[in-house]
Amino acid sequence: MIVVRNVFKVRFGKARDAMEAYKEVAAIAKQSTNGAVPMRLLTDVTGSHYTLVSELTFENLAAIDKLMPAITSEARWQTAYQKFVPFVDSGHREIFKLVD
Repeated sequence: MIVVRNVFKVRFGKARDAMEAYKEVAAIAKQSTNGAVPMRLLTDVTGSHYTLVSELTFENLAAIDKLMPAITSEARWQTAYQKFVPFVDSGHREIFKLVD
């Protein structure tokens, strides 16, 4: 299993707005994959303030190559994502192999 973490540094004071906007993005992604890609939304408790993490789980790396373009090329997803982008200062992606 592969875990992909999209880590977003949200603008000061905009965490709640960013979270609401990203929930729409996540709902569209879930519909696009018929729930095939488990997703969790995480927020900071300690550490760097105003951090929002979207965590997705894929069967393998090939599944990422197959499913991500299907999600991100959809017009509804692109529109929802553009509503989220103004709340973000920066971000990065982390990819992990889940160890049993």
